[in-house]
Amino acid sequence: MTREEMILKIDKIDKALEQYDGVFDLVTHQALRAVLEIHKPNSYGKCYCTGGEYDGTSLNNYPCETIEAIEKELK
Repeated sequence: MTREEMILKIDKIDKALEQYDGVFDLVTHQALRAVLEIHKPNSYGKCYCTGGEYDGTSLNNYPCETIEAIEKELK
């Protein structure tokens, strides 16, 4: 699942939750969107995040462990 597909799926869930006044769930999904925003791959396919084996000098491969965890839960 691509980053864009994950965002579309989160948007779809958000629209469905609005019908049921699911404020807690809506905030949770907004938090997931915020995480996706800071875990964008760069032009080299690397992720500027501090998850996984980040050592302060190198970048994680994209998708990093954080994105993989989100993707798993969205399937």
